[in-house]
Amino acid sequence: MGNPASDTPGPVSETADGIQIEILVQPRASRTGLVGLHGGRLKISVTQAPESGKANLAILAFLAKCLRVPKSNCSLLRGHTSRMKTVLAAGISPREAHVRLGLEPNDSHH
Repeated sequence: MGNPASDTPGPVSETADGIQIEILVQPRASRTGLVGLHGGRLKISVTQAPESGKANLAILAFLAKCLRVPKSNCSLLRGHTSRMKTVLAAGISPREAHVRLGLEPNDSHH
């Protein structure tokens, strides 16, 4: 869709307020963790159920830990009641986010 030379590929994009991460949530999983890419989104499994926003809180806390930013830097922009969510993370560059989330294309795992 976008120009690869100017856009960061994948689920992470830069905004004026930080970065946006497009995620797909798998609630009630056996463990919380990064599953990988799924349809251009970062798939994250969480053990919490979606009721009362528990899964949303778990996702924000997990992403903050992965990105090594304070929990207060992460907020849910869209998808409060959906499995497809958009998270805003402040205080980190798209490049750092890719590295910390294991999405870096130059990573030795690929």
